[in-house]
Amino acid sequence: MMAFRGAARPWRSHVKITPLEVHNHQFGNSFRGYDRDEVRSFLAMISEEFEQAISEGTRIKDQMVEVRDQLTETKSREKSIQRALESADRISKEIKDTARRESEVLIKEARLKANKILEHAQSRVQGAEDRVHELKSLQSRFEHRLRAMLEEHVNIMDRARKEESGEEKLFLLQRPTSA
Repeated sequence: MMAFRGAARPWRSHVKITPLEVHNHQFGNSFRGYDRDEVRSFLAMISEEFEQAISEGTRIKDQMVEVRDQLTETKSREKSIQRALESADRISKEIKDTARRESEVLIKEARLKANKILEHAQSRVQGAEDRVHELKSLQSRFEHRLRAMLEEHVNIMDRARKEESGEEKLFLLQRPTSA
């Protein structure tokens, strides 16, 4: 480590030191001092290393900024993707809910329609059964009347035959006999 004597240390007053300051720094003369060429060579080497370190630091800072920007963009994309997924999930749920409600409405309407059709069919069946019952009753009355009429006609015919037969006998009895 180099030791500097004296109060004048201009490079110490600066918080940051640049490679150019290292390269251009002038040391005071003293008896039995350091070899000037060796000091200049060493300062040039330090200046160059310092410059490379600063360049590397700047490059790393630039990379960090780039990585931060990429990270920010990636987080932004991630948030966008997350929002898109949440939106898709919400829309999917809404579609499912809507489809479920619509299917429930369709099922309810179909049941109502089926019940109306069934009621109508039952009404028609009942009407047909009532008509059949009415027709059977009518047929029974008709058969009864027909039988009564036929019996009446048979009775009339029987009486007519009896009367005819009685009239014939009377006629025969009343007819003069020829001899």
